[in-house]
Amino acid sequence: MAEKKSTFKGDLKSERAVNEFLQKYLYSYLVDDGIIDSFNSNTTMDQQHKGIDTIMYIINDETEEEARCINIDEKAAIHYARNNLGAEPLSTFAFEVSYLKDGELKRGWLTNEKYKETHAYFLCWLWIKPDANKYNLVCEDILKIEVLSIPKVKTRDKLIMRAMGSKEVKTFESKADILRKK
Repeated sequence: MAEKKSTFKGDLKSERAVNEFLQKYLYSYLVDDGIIDSFNSNTTMDQQHKGIDTIMYIINDETEEEARCINIDEKAAIHYARNNLGAEPLSTFAFEVSYLKDGELKRGWLTNEKYKETHAYFLCWLWIKPDANKYNLVCEDILKIEVLSIPKVKTRDKLIMRAMGSKEVKTFESKADILRKK
């Protein structure tokens, strides 16, 4: 059976639900346990357009605030959310290299310079209530999330090195564009 096509507004609402869940059950826990100093998920539209969903502040009173922050881009596999808590998570995650919008090729979040302020990705796999609409989630619909934190630049460079034999992002993008056109 084909997966229902997502909608931009529904995706945004579901992403906000994931962020709210992470605030309640991950970030707050990290603060309470003394692992991080604080976090801010009330990022500006400008920050969100740069791939910053949450900023975590590490504990170090002698460091300037900018050096203490970790800019996190939360990536959730919402469309592959499981409805059964006993179900295994998806065994993979897609990294967006490029996509077509209105017939025009756009840079994806993995290599786009627009997202250069992102320090880490939080890859999220979800389990939701059986009757929840994954295209219109609220926080209470989410039963469980597994999160994998990975550093952006190291991950990007390793993936490109594995695919190309070099870390050259521009060459990778050019070859990806050629392959997409085929």
